[in-house]
Amino acid sequence: MASGTGIPRILDARLPSDRAHLKRRGSSYAPAFDSIYFRIDIRPEVHGAELLPLIVPGGRLSWRWVLGEGPFYSSLPGAFCVVEPDGGTRSISTGLGEFDIRGMESHVFHAGFDEDNLDRHFDPFGRFVCATAERAICDWIYLSMRRKGYGEHGWGLGPAPDQVDLDELSLPRIRRLSDAMGILGNFERWYARWQEVQQDEEVTGKFSKALGY
Repeated sequence: MASGTGIPRILDARLPSDRAHLKRRGSSYAPAFDSIYFRIDIRPEVHGAELLPLIVPGGRLSWRWVLGEGPFYSSLPGAFCVVEPDGGTRSISTGLGEFDIRGMESHVFHAGFDEDNLDRHFDPFGRFVCATAERAICDWIYLSMRRKGYGEHGWGLGPAPDQVDLDELSLPRIRRLSDAMGILGNFERWYARWQEVQQDEEVTGKFSKALGY
């Protein structure tokens, strides 16, 4: 699991070459999860999201994490929020943070164009897959529709928040994605509620203060 510089940032002890490296330089690494180790004496430091391809293969960062890191949402994300195709709802604790993982049907996960779905600028080194902010909003709306006992996916999220900053986002992109995901009507209802909130000066003022402008 070496980086482009030849310095292994993350090791998977299940692989013979990584296991041998860990045996030689074990003091430079700390346990992350199961057989995964991360380097502790390297700069830039290993980002928790770098574990994503190993612990949730095929998953991508989305909803609260993407919006909070943007920042398009005033609440800090806390956990790494991940969606995956045909998966369940689970949480994984690692040495680099908590992963909150939600599954969705494969055809919904892959709906839309790659350029609408994937933010290739968030991690220019390609260490992990990250949704665009527009896709993150759509994922949140979709996941909020889930209820206990819905297939194998368990509890859904609470309603997508009204206090999201849409000024820097593309409404046409959100509509394309929500239409491809089969939730265009749900988005339009959320957007109507969002517009009502923006007209509430008291709520808008609190949101602006939280974002520092």
